[in-house]
Amino acid sequence: MFDVSAAVNEWVNGVIERTRKIVDECAREAVRETKSEIEQRLIKAYTQAATDWYGAYTPEYYNRRGSLYNLMSFDDPDDETIEYVISGSGWVGSNPSPPTTLFNKVFVEGWHGGAFDGSTMRYRTGPGFVHWGRRAVRTMSPMILFDEGKKTLEEEYSTILSANVQKKLEERFR
Repeated sequence: MFDVSAAVNEWVNGVIERTRKIVDECAREAVRETKSEIEQRLIKAYTQAATDWYGAYTPEYYNRRGSLYNLMSFDDPDDETIEYVISGSGWVGSNPSPPTTLFNKVFVEGWHGGAFDGSTMRYRTGPGFVHWGRRAVRTMSPMILFDEGKKTLEEEYSTILSANVQKKLEERFR
């Protein structure tokens, strides 16, 4: 005797298992794509923050080197985790200050050039730039500008991931 119900159940369970594997595979692919997209958007947000900060002041007393653009790097421990570092170790310049001090003064606090005179940031003047001049200009912190862009990405992450999963499933089940 042939048990139709058992055969149908076996067939349905097989379809469910194959579908589950396909969905899992599509989800993994979508996570990788989303990670890549988020990393690119983080770079864009960081670059925009640096550009906005540079655009907030036209220097009269120092030459720009664009070093702020070189402070972000990524570490990819796996296909799902986004790890990035923004640090003063990528700073290029002739300033004798330790990179972390310069990083804090510029990236965190928003100072445009200058040197710390013990109480505030000031431009150097005179021959050899050995005399203290006027107070340096301070605008919005690039870190705050970047954090605003990053917050938007954090809010959009699940929407981006869902759209990527949906796209992968549609491609697979066409």
